[in-house]
Amino acid sequence: MEVTNDDGEWKSGDVPRVKITLEADDDYYFSSTSSSAFKMSGDDADFVSASRKNSNSTLVLTIKLDALVGSLEIDSAEWESSNTPIAIWEEADGAKSYQVRLYRGSSSVSEAISTNNNNYNFSSYFTKTGDYYFKVRALDSNSKKGDWIESDSFYVDDNKLSTIQSGSYTSSSSTAGTWLKDSVGWWYRNANGTYTTNGWQLINNYWYCFDSVGYMRTGWINFGNLWYYCDHTSGAMLTNTTTPDGYRVNVNGVWTQ
Repeated sequence: MEVTNDDGEWKSGDVPRVKITLEADDDYYFSSTSSSAFKMSGDDADFVSASRKNSNSTLVLTIKLDALVGSLEIDSAEWESSNTPIAIWEEADGAKSYQVRLYRGSSSVSEAISTNNNNYNFSSYFTKTGDYYFKVRALDSNSKKGDWIESDSFYVDDNKLSTIQSGSYTSSSSTAGTWLKDSVGWWYRNANGTYTTNGWQLINNYWYCFDSVGYMRTGWINFGNLWYYCDHTSGAMLTNTTTPDGYRVNVNGVWTQ
């Protein structure tokens, strides 16, 4: 038996191909190479091909196994810096998406949020001072879930809370990207090729909200049980002003009346 496509490093989605060589006893030979002549049991395998040689006394059968599934292990989860509310984590082998949840002390302050990225901006969930941390886990294409991994603690005092809520912090993950438009709408591709889904991103000092597949949202947006308004033309969140339909939003963009 020989694995024909083993290059020394397997990854999720790879399909192992196995070549099996069978030798007949003396005075016997193999009479068929049709797929119907073979029956396989055990782990799932599919017939690929069969051939004969040495006067049909040798048969070479090639099969393929099921695609490999990644471990869904996330090696590390941390805050982008000690001053930014952006969670980042290592990509997991086999992950199709991630779920992330924010905590303050022993209490959860967000729902389990789904994202296709390996980062998430929690700024809209920082409403009080305290110790914050987040948990994240990977999901594969069949919705199989990996284990939750917990980040380190992120302490937020009054000064840091004010900075986060005003959006005046600097994030390395929010710059050097490109706005793109297709038949559906606008989306923002970061410098590393990722894009934000189900959340907010600070881009050139303005906040933008993106839907579950990464398209920019406009108009009134309910997020974390608070209402925000994003301009219909630019997409930027309005702050400390009156919306086109006559409602007031504060310095953090939250509807007040």
